[in-house]
Amino acid sequence: MKEIGSYYLYSELGAQAGIRLIFHINCNELRDWFLPNITSIELNRKLIAIEHHYYDNGIEVNKFLSDLKIGDIADLKTGELYINYKSNNKYMGLIRLDNISLKFVMIVPSWGRWTKKRLWLIISNKG
Repeated sequence: MKEIGSYYLYSELGAQAGIRLIFHINCNELRDWFLPNITSIELNRKLIAIEHHYYDNGIEVNKFLSDLKIGDIADLKTGELYINYKSNNKYMGLIRLDNISLKFVMIVPSWGRWTKKRLWLIISNKG
């Protein structure tokens, strides 16, 4: 099952060092993660992401996206997202980032499932 959506990648002004990653899939699903202590997605590097929000209905998704204050955002990047496989604990797909196709796998390892906010592991490489 291939799903198409968009992603947002940005840092918040005056916030803790790190970037936010948002997947917006099929207009009615949105997932939001915080990637601490990094300033950009680097190829061939494993990253830890802390899950913040998960919305699965259009009303909550539209409210979340409208609440994003553009003035509080630095270095906003957005683009196409292609999900080849999706489950509750795993995503596999491709994003287009600055004219680069980036393949990725995101999983919730066993040690990341039992925390208050689930921890995800992101593995990516140039596609």
